[in-house]
Amino acid sequence: MNKFCYMPWHAITLTGSGLVKPCCQFRGEAENVHLNPETSIVNLYNSKAIQDVREDFFVKDPTPGCSSCWEREEQIGHSRRIWFEDHFLEDLPHNFDYELKVENPQWIQADINLSNQCNLKCRMCGVWASHKWISDEETLFNMHQGNPYLREGLKEKRAKFEVSLERLASLIPHLANVRRIDFKGGEPMLAKNHIPFLEMLIDKGLNRQATLHYTTNGTFINNNIIEVLGQFKKVNISISIEGTDPLYSYIRGGPEFNTEDLRKNISKYKELKNVDIMFNVAMQAYNLINLKELHGLLKSLNSDKINSSGAFNCVVNAPDYLSPFVWPVELRKKIADELEQIDDFKHFSGQLKVFDFDQNLFNTFINFTRDLDKIRNEDYFGIYPELKKYI
Repeated sequence: MNKFCYMPWHAITLTGSGLVKPCCQFRGEAENVHLNPETSIVNLYNSKAIQDVREDFFVKDPTPGCSSCWEREEQIGHSRRIWFEDHFLEDLPHNFDYELKVENPQWIQADINLSNQCNLKCRMCGVWASHKWISDEETLFNMHQGNPYLREGLKEKRAKFEVSLERLASLIPHLANVRRIDFKGGEPMLAKNHIPFLEMLIDKGLNRQATLHYTTNGTFINNNIIEVLGQFKKVNISISIEGTDPLYSYIRGGPEFNTEDLRKNISKYKELKNVDIMFNVAMQAYNLINLKELHGLLKSLNSDKINSSGAFNCVVNAPDYLSPFVWPVELRKKIADELEQIDDFKHFSGQLKVFDFDQNLFNTFINFTRDLDKIRNEDYFGIYPELKKYI
């Protein structure tokens, strides 16, 4: 398979914690706008680390920082790299010079995460995308020597971040050809600079060509943002949902919100004429046993404005101890037998049966679950007591 990726030249990701990356799944070194206040985002986009990534696509295969895509292509047959080609290959400029340094980037797709502010603290998340994780992150880091859960160890990175309007304005000249802008997390509907940035896009007429895509937890409706969204060509609202009740509340970090409340907020989004609603499921260790039931729930919500197709194209592989493949093969085979008749799980169910079991990773998953349950006064095995026999 050809593993070239166009994203390091034609796309950008600005994470909620301020990292400048070629793609939202990139795992390699990345510069941070908050730690480099005097350096332009374009210069950070051309850091040595990212130039090395570009070079790797010409001299070796694969590049280490892009391992997430290679893993997902093996596990579920899909990845961010494949997604970009499927959506934007025809939009790429002809006769483009694929140099290691992109002097004046014109991004086709941009992933702009305005802050790490969020109202939830989902199990598979961290302080990089939710400031609600700050206390738990610190506690987990201090609980064990050696940091077995790979939590954030630097206190200055366990903080609430917000990208300034000045930094956001500097992106506008490089979005003249943009086709899609993604807003993720933190929770995009909570970021204070969200509306001013949308107004910048509108002032430049980019609202007439760009599709906006939101990955939102769906628990918070910002009526002021909704009003502005009506001025854009197209808006996709992707609701993150990882389980049915009570697992939904457990993964999302508390009982304050449930799937019935989610239905009510979906109904509000449906009122916008230019909005389509979809779902994003992060398949992981916690929801493996619930995937069939969750698939049925999402299918039941389909309508002319809601489409659950493609909801199961994401698998958690970082941290690796939260991967759905962390469970013993016996359980995975049992669940695979239930999923293999569903088209959305054809590739995934096959991999569930053959993926190697790693006892150390499984032990880390169990210990992490117990420690975080203790911190949050929750009980995963109280929800699924039948799983205790695998411990």
